[in-house]
Amino acid sequence: MSRKNARMLLVSLVCSAGLLTGCTQSSRNKEYVSTAKAKADAMKAGTEFQMAHQAFLAGDLAKARTKVEQSLSLNPNVARSHVLRGRILMEQSQLGPALEAMEMAKAISEESAEAWYYEGIVFERLTRRERALNSFMTAARLDDTNAGYHIAAAEVFVDLGRYNDAEEFLLNAGSQFEHNSGVRHTLGQIAMLQGDFVRAAVLFNEARLLAPDELAIVEDLVDAQIRSNRFNDAESNLSRLLSRTDYKDRRDLQHLRANCLIELDRFSEARQVLMALTNDSEGANDIDAWIKLGRVSVAMRDERQLRRCAQRAVAIAPNRADGHMLMAVSLRLQNRNDDALRSVDRAITAEPKNVNAHTMRGMILQDLGRTVHAREAFRNALAIDPNNQTVRALARGGSASPVATVPTDGND
Repeated sequence: MSRKNARMLLVSLVCSAGLLTGCTQSSRNKEYVSTAKAKADAMKAGTEFQMAHQAFLAGDLAKARTKVEQSLSLNPNVARSHVLRGRILMEQSQLGPALEAMEMAKAISEESAEAWYYEGIVFERLTRRERALNSFMTAARLDDTNAGYHIAAAEVFVDLGRYNDAEEFLLNAGSQFEHNSGVRHTLGQIAMLQGDFVRAAVLFNEARLLAPDELAIVEDLVDAQIRSNRFNDAESNLSRLLSRTDYKDRRDLQHLRANCLIELDRFSEARQVLMALTNDSEGANDIDAWIKLGRVSVAMRDERQLRRCAQRAVAIAPNRADGHMLMAVSLRLQNRNDDALRSVDRAITAEPKNVNAHTMRGMILQDLGRTVHAREAFRNALAIDPNNQTVRALARGGSASPVATVPTDGND
C-alpha cells in the first residue's frame, strides 16, 4: 500500500471512530432524558395522587376524579391509583366502571388486598353476595392483619344467613384479633342473631372496654342486656348515654330507659321520664309514651293521671286496643264495670287476638257476677295463649290486679 493510501485509511478510521463515539453519546443522552422524564412523571403522578386522595377524603369527588385521572395519565401502572379511581366511581354510583377500575388494579398487582376489598364492596352494592364474599375473603387472606377485611367477610356470611360460618371465620382469623373491638362487636351481633343474648352481652361489653368511645357498641350492649333481662345494667348504661349532650334528646333511648325502670318497679322514676316524653310537642302524639305512663299510673294508683292517659291514647289511636284497655282499667277502678265492659269490647273489636283484652273482659264479668260469660272470656284468652298461667288461675276462680292486663308496647 502506498504511503498516500495508508494515510487516507488512517484518517477514515479515525473519522469512523469519532462517528461511533458520537452515536453512543447521543444514545446515552436520549436514555438519560427518557429516564429523567419517567422519574419526573412518576413524581408528578404521586403528587396528583396525593391531591386526589385528599380531595376524596374531603368529599370533593369531582376534583378527586380529575386529579386521579391526571395521575394515571402520567403513570398508568400504579394499582393504588386505579383503586382510588374505583372508590370515587363507587361514590358517584358508577358501579360498573368502578368494577373495571378494580380489575385494572388487580391486573397490575393481583396481591392488592385493597383492590379485592373494594371490589367486594361494589359486589355488595350490586347484591352479588357470593362474589362479595369471595372478594373479602381473598382480601383477608392477602392481608391477614387487617381486621376490617375479616369483619366484612363475616358480615356477608351473616347476610347469607350463615351465622355459624361467620362466627367460625372470625374465631379462626388469628390471635391478633382477640382484643380487637370490631371483631368482638361483630361476634356479639352474630350471637344476637343466634338468640344467645347472654353471650352477646358479654361480647359487647368486651368490645366496649376495648373501644370506650364507640357509643354504638354501648347501644348494642343495652339491647342485649334488656333481652337477657339484665334491666339494672341496661338502665345504668342508658343513664350514662342520656347524660351526654349528643344523646340527651334521643327519644328511643328514653323509651328504653322507661321500660327498664318499669321492669325494676321503679315507677316514680319511670313516671318522670314518661312525663318528660309526653310534655313536648312530639310527645303529644307519642302513643307508646302515653300507654306506658298509663301503666305506671295504674301501678302507682294515680287514677287522675290514668284517666288522662286513657283519653289521650284513645284520641291518638282509636283503632288500637291499648287506649280502650287503659280506659277499661280506669273505669273498673271507679267501679263502673258496665262502662268498663264496653271499653274492653271496643278493645277486642280493634284487636280480636289481644289476650289481655279477653282476660280483662273475664275479670269484669266476674265482678258483675256473670260467671258463665267470664269463663267463656277466659277460654277465649287461653285459645290465644294456652300457656298463660295468669289466665288459668283466673279461670279457676283466682284474682289478679288490674296491672296484670295493662297493655304494654313491644319494647318492654
